[in-house]
Parts: sequence; C-alpha cells; structure tokens
Amino acid sequence: MDKRFIRLLQPGTMPLFLLLLLFCIPAFFVGYGIGPWLGSAMVIGTGVLFVIWRRDSKRRVRELMRYMDTLSLQFDTASQNAVFSIPLPMAVARMDTGELIWCNHQFSALDEKREFWFNAKLSDLFPGFHTEWLTDGKTFYPDPVHIGEHVYKVAGCVVKAEDPSAHEPICSLFFLDITREDALAAALTASRPVVAIIQIDNYDELNKTASGNDRAFFLAEVDTKVSQWAEQAHGVFVKSDREKFLLLFEQKELEKLSKFEVFTLVREIKSPVAFPATLSIGIGKEGSTLSESLRFARLALDMALSRGGDQAVIKDPYNYSFFGGRSREIEQRTKVRTRVMASAIRDIIRTSENVIIVGHAYSDMDAIGAAIGLACACRKLEKPARIVINLQTTTAKPLYNRIVQVPEYRDAFVTPDEAVSLVTAETLVIVVDVNRASFVDAPDLLTKAVHVVVIDHHRRVADYIENPAVSLQEPYASSTCELVAELLQYILQPSDILRAEAEAMLSGISLDTKNFTMKTGVRTFEAAAFLRRAGADTIAVKQLFANDMDQHRQLCEIIRTAVKYREMLAIAFSTTDISRELGGQAADELLNIQDIEASFVIFRHAGETQISARSLGKINVQLIMERLGGGGSLMGAGAQLGDKSVSDVADSLREAIENYFTLV
Repeated sequence: MDKRFIRLLQPGTMPLFLLLLLFCIPAFFVGYGIGPWLGSAMVIGTGVLFVIWRRDSKRRVRELMRYMDTLSLQFDTASQNAVFSIPLPMAVARMDTGELIWCNHQFSALDEKREFWFNAKLSDLFPGFHTEWLTDGKTFYPDPVHIGEHVYKVAGCVVKAEDPSAHEPICSLFFLDITREDALAAALTASRPVVAIIQIDNYDELNKTASGNDRAFFLAEVDTKVSQWAEQAHGVFVKSDREKFLLLFEQKELEKLSKFEVFTLVREIKSPVAFPATLSIGIGKEGSTLSESLRFARLALDMALSRGGDQAVIKDPYNYSFFGGRSREIEQRTKVRTRVMASAIRDIIRTSENVIIVGHAYSDMDAIGAAIGLACACRKLEKPARIVINLQTTTAKPLYNRIVQVPEYRDAFVTPDEAVSLVTAETLVIVVDVNRASFVDAPDLLTKAVHVVVIDHHRRVADYIENPAVSLQEPYASSTCELVAELLQYILQPSDILRAEAEAMLSGISLDTKNFTMKTGVRTFEAAAFLRRAGADTIAVKQLFANDMDQHRQLCEIIRTAVKYREMLAIAFSTTDISRELGGQAADELLNIQDIEASFVIFRHAGETQISARSLGKINVQLIMERLGGGGSLMGAGAQLGDKSVSDVADSLREAIENYFTLV
C-alpha cells in the first residue's frame, strides 16, 4: 500500500472546525465595541472554510474511487482485471479493526442511501459481523447477512503481502446473494411434516370406575375438544386408539398449537370420576423421514409420561422442549409393572459379577436408603455389592454413621474413585434417585459400565441416562425408597431385611414425604407397612432427622429472612455457608405459612450458591428450577448455580418465576 493511498485515507478535519468555533466565542467579549463584529466575522470565516472543506472532501472521494479502480493491491494485470470485473459485491477491510478500505460498485449498490463507505466498520454496516472466522481458517462466514430485503452468504480470504510489515493485515470479502435459496429453504422447512401423538393420561382409571354411558359421553367430549384444537393446524387428524390420537401437520402450523390450549379445554370437561382428565402430547419434528419424526413423537410422549403427564414435549434431532406439566400427578402405577421390574432386576443381578449402587451428587437419605435396600437384595442373591458415597458432600451422614455399625455394612461403602476401579465387564451399576447423567455421584461409572439399571421417582429430564438395561422411573411415587421397598416384596421376605436396612428405607420415605404429609399415596403407606413388618422403628427414624441447637438457630434465622413474592410464594436467604439439608428443612418450614403455595431458599454451600424449592402441588417447582439448570420433581426441586452472589441468584429466580407464570 503506497503513501498516496495512505494519504487519501487520512481522517477528516472536522475536529479542527469545532475547535475554531470554540475560539470564536471569546471574540464576542473583546472590548471597544468591536467584539460582536469580530466574533461574527470569525464565525462567517469558519463557515466559509467548512464549505470549501466539504467540497474538497467530495473531490477527494472521487479521486479515491478513480484511484481504487486502478489499484493493483500487489496483483499482476491479469489478476487485477479478474478482481475488478467480478460481478459479485466485493470489499477489502482491515483484519484488526474491521474498517472498510475498498469496495467495488456492486458493493456500494447494496445500500444506495449511504454516500461514504470508506473507513466505516463492517460491524457498523452489518451488526454483529466480525472477521475471526478468517483467522480460524474458514472460507465462509457462519451466519447469513441480511441487507435490506436480501440475504447474502459471505465468503472471504486473508490477503497476504510479500512484506507483512508493509501494512496491517487485510482481507477480501465476497457477498453471494442467496435470497432465493434462503426463501426456498425456509419454505421447505415450513412444509416439513410434524407428527403429534396425543394420549389421555388417566384412561385406565376412567375405564375402571366410570359406567359405560358416562365413559362414552366423556370420551366423546374429549374427542371433540381435541379435534377442535387440531383443526388449527389444518392437518390430518386420526384417532388411532381408544385413548390415543395421531395428528399430522406442516411445521409452519406448529406455532398455532404451541400454547396448547387443549390442556385447559380437556380439564374443563366434567369428569365422571373424582379427578379431571389430562393429556400428554408428544411431538416429533425435523426428522429426515416421516418415520423418524414418528419415532421422535413416541420418544417425546414417553418423556411426557415419565415426567408425570399433563404436558407436551417436542423433540427434534437434538433437543427436547417442554410445555405445561403444572398439575399434580395422579397415581397410576400397577403392581404388575412392579412385579415385572422386580423379576428383571433380580435376573440381571444374578448374572452379574458384582454390583455398584450409586445415587445423585450431594446424596440424601432417599438415595442412600434406596441403595441400602438394593444392597440387601444383592446379599440375598449372594452377589457382592458396594454403595458409592462422598462423605464430603452427602447430607445422609446420620444414616451412614448408624448403618456402618452393622457388620454387613462395615466395608460396603466406597468413594467415587474407588467405585470406578471396581468396574469390570460383568459389573452391574444401579443408579438410584437420579436420572440425569451429569448429576450422578460418580459419572464415570456410566461410561465404563456395560450394564446399567436406573430406579428413580423424579420426572425425566432431557439429558437422562440413555439405554439402560432396566429403567424403573415412576414420577407418581413419593420416593425411590418406596419403589425399592415395593421391589423387595417380590425378591425376598420381610425376615430377610435387617432392622437397620428397613429403617434406612423408611427414613428415605419420611424425608421425601415430609413425614407422610406430602405426595403420599396408598402405595406409600403399603411400602411403609412392609418396612414396619421388617422391623423398622419409627422413633429411631425420627432421631435421624434431629438437629442440634446451633442448626435449629440457623433454621430460625433463615426463616426470619423470608419475604412474600406474588402473594403465594416465599423466598428466604442465607448468605452464610449452611448444609443442603438445612436449606431443604427451611424450605419445608416455609410451607407452613398461611397462603404460601411454594417456597424457595437461596443459600451458600461448599463455595457455591444453591436453591432448595418446595411446593404444595399447585405450583411445579421443577419447571422453575429447570430454567436455572436444576431439576427435581413437582413438589421438591433444587438448583446449583456456581459461585454467583445470593442477590444475583435471587434476581435469576424471580425471572424464572415470572417466566413460569407467563408461559403456558
């Protein structure tokens, strides 16, 4: 780049004119009555100079355009002719600042309203545009660029000089008009088939308890409401089974259905049984074929059912999206399924060399109690079992301290690192009280083990553990200990269970049901009765939850900070480091306040800020916590937000709450 070109690109002298105007002001105050005349003359002179400068600037631009038309940029004549005759919009810019230093006439025509292009930054012309992709060795800009009504794909390359020190690195950019192709791609995407499977959640209960006429009338009403909702999509609607519907429509119609008013329409139908009907909807889209979209829809429906029903799940090749899921689950488990699962788990334990049982990170009494119950089954089946526990993070230390005194459990517990070293090709890993792979106390077990079993009572999350050999996931259950207690009834006799083992499982049920007051069904009491027959002492279980005096004072201090939010929520804070167990207890206590439907406690633990959330059932705290990267169940959930301040987390929590109440 020669000196003439650099001189033409020198900045303008606008600041000098502004400085001259500032100097004109003192002239008005010169004495002897000549101040106003002198000041006026200086202002007029400055204005004349400004007009001359503007005219000269336009002339310089014209010179620059003529000069750039003959600029070689170190090309030979053939290369120069090829570059300047290219029919595409082309520009040359600095790599470091993104400043435009040259463009052809086609590029100038992209925006006819702009008079001066040179020295303008590409990020100002096209918001968000950058040149890092060229540094990374890429040929095309990752995103399309929109200019007016046109869409362009930008290609480019770095212009390398023979002498790199001669000038700053520059790049050449070429703009390919893909407006037509973009419109065709959008039209193709909008017309792709979407498959929706709609299922009545509580059809079996309705079929058992309602009379024939009432059932027929009610199902006809449901059919009408679902049909009216489906008509918005202008698709093909089929009733594929007694309780299922199949809907095919184009993807552009999905937005019309995305509020899922059908949930409210069906719940408003007068039900012939004690509870309203609810729907689960699985939607599959963006499959490479129609059959793949149908498979996505089935997976989405399974996800909706595993999360408790009364919600819609949309699945594409990459993600799950969740809508609804605000109503309380209705218990739908059958003992047939439990018996089948017990048989499958018994068989896979028998064929394994050893068993490793692991819960979620920051394990609690439900996770450890369920693990102890399964270790009891392994002992009965004569298979060695180890339970993974992290004593630095677990909240079940009182239970651990008691169970390790039992001879059968003195060597039963291992650390996460020790557990990984015990895995062989014939090892069975049983995951309890969690279905999210990243939340497992020893995630490496999942990648190393060949055989994995999942037993959990939480609603399934998007990044759940895939392809387990056996999966027992019942969001209708109160706790994982309840599920394990039911399984044990088909594997062994009550006399085979040690008293300490029965009390461990009963403590898990007591924890998650808040002493049999929350999310407690008939099956919960049946499981508790089975454990009571096995020797569990309720007083001994109660002692596991006792706090010392300092903990009780901390609990009272947290509750003292509680404030109401939206009249039905309570939010409390603790800026000091407390245990996760104490945070959960505080959230439970806040539900005892009149008119409070859900509670949230924000606290510090182990160097990070966490949230414990509880609900009486009308508000789904799981959906709120999922927006913050956490999870759980409808009535109990939590989130870990790293080293953020309590006030920042409180702001994020309030935003998540508002989103929950805003979206359907």
